[in-house]
Order: sequence, then structure tokens, then C-alpha cells
Amino acid sequence: MRFFADLLERPFTGMRLEQQIVVIFILALCISATVGAIAWTVRRIKHLRAHWRHPLSSAVEVHWWDEQKGDNKESQGWCRDISKGGLKMQLREPIPPGTSVRVRIIDSGITRLASVRYCTPSRPGFIIGIQFHEVSS
Repeated sequence: MRFFADLLERPFTGMRLEQQIVVIFILALCISATVGAIAWTVRRIKHLRAHWRHPLSSAVEVHWWDEQKGDNKESQGWCRDISKGGLKMQLREPIPPGTSVRVRIIDSGITRLASVRYCTPSRPGFIIGIQFHEVSS
């Protein structure tokens, strides 16, 4: 046990050769475990997503039918990221999951029909994930 206590008490250059080897071995194990965990996480995320997301900061305009009020609603916000299958945006007001929307990305003029997948509170407003109804090629 004193061997490991010595590893923590002295600088690397003041250690005996076998202590230096143990320190290098332990560091190598930690680094390889960390790299392996990161690689596994990235592979897992890619496997779970149908389409890879790309950052996009652009104004969006959203139109939907409000069931509770019985009227057409419109809101403007910001797109945060986009993929072939949908996008994430930030709006000032919530849109219930399952709601069909028409979204227009202002900078590109792209307009798509979509469904709200999730809506979570976030300052300021709400983060809303939508899935496009048809996936473009």
C-alpha cells in the first residue's frame, strides 16, 4: 500500500523506475478507457439517429392550428439545428407535441410540413423538435 501512497506524494521525476512505469501504465489505461467510452457514445448516438444534425442559426416562421382556441396561430423564432428528417427550434410560445405545423426557414426560403415531436421549456421560451412529414432525397 505504501507503494501507491508514494506515487501520490512525490513528483514523477523523483520516483523509482518501477513507480514511473506503474504511473504510465495507469495513465494509459485511463486514457484508453476514456477514448473508448467517447467512441462508443458517438457510435451509439449515430446509431439511434436516423439523420445526422447540422447546426443552423436562422429565423423561422411557424404556422399551426390551435385546437384549444380554434384558430390559426403563427410564431417566429430561431432554428438551432437541422437534419434531413427534422429540425430543432426555439420559440416564445409552446406548441403541443403531435401538432401539425408548416415551418419556413427565412434565410433559405425552405418551407416544410412537419409534426411537433417534443416541446420543452427553455429560457427564453421553448425548445421544439419537429419531424418533417416527408423526407427529401
